[in-house]
Amino acid sequence: MKKKYYFIYKTQFEDGHYYIGQHKTDNLEDNYIGSGKGLFDFKNNNPNLKYERQILCYCSTIEELNIKEQEYIGDSYKNDMLCLNMKEGGWGHEMNKNARKNISDGVKLAHKNNPKILSKMADSHKGKPAWNSGKTGVYTEESKQKMREAHKGIQAGVNHPMYGKHHSEETKRKISESLKGRVCPMKGKHHSEETKQKMSDTRKGKKTWMCGKHHTEETKQKISKTKKGKSSNRNGCHHTEETKKKISEAHKGKILSEETKEKLSQAVKKWWETKKHKS
Repeated sequence: MKKKYYFIYKTQFEDGHYYIGQHKTDNLEDNYIGSGKGLFDFKNNNPNLKYERQILCYCSTIEELNIKEQEYIGDSYKNDMLCLNMKEGGWGHEMNKNARKNISDGVKLAHKNNPKILSKMADSHKGKPAWNSGKTGVYTEESKQKMREAHKGIQAGVNHPMYGKHHSEETKRKISESLKGRVCPMKGKHHSEETKQKMSDTRKGKKTWMCGKHHTEETKQKISKTKKGKSSNRNGCHHTEETKKKISEAHKGKILSEETKEKLSQAVKKWWETKKHKS
């Protein structure tokens, strides 16, 4: 929010020490004298020392305020022992990316090594929806792109936190319980043609995660059990002529190996046998 007054001030102590800073306010009598660590420590150590704030100049924009603060402080924070500033002014007070990352990494490490903090954080969020839940248009396209780029490959393969691990039965049960009764956000909705095209483009040329792999007999048995008694989601449905044509075009030019042909033949035979048995 834009303030009425932008100015550079100097907090002058009676023993010669001083602090230079910038301030944005609607009230010139707010008695603000600065918030720098050097100033804070000095004032606490000398509570009876008198001081006064002097306004050095007024500015009309934040950019001008930053420039003027740099000009007034100059190299005093390094060369003048009476200067209580600990760094250059203006944009110098803003943390660079490396500083922010170091602070972030330090906080994350502290949280990771302290189960009590993690437990308190988890309890404080229980039952509360995410701040952006149900909201649209929260992020700009530029922000979305930055997030996509930042997350690329971070949790892929060996970098994924669950790589080589498995959920315990208790954890699986908890996940199951938490999802019960929830309605799929896409229930009753349909992707637009534009969205479908985007999804299609992102998958083109990429192999499925099961490419070259095979389910174990145990997994096959589990899949079979979960589907027993359930009708196919295509039961009673028929592909449109357009869909049939697309499927046909997609398979044109593909040559099946003798092994694949044999597998398909056996699968069809098994299907017919099952159908005859049921009838």
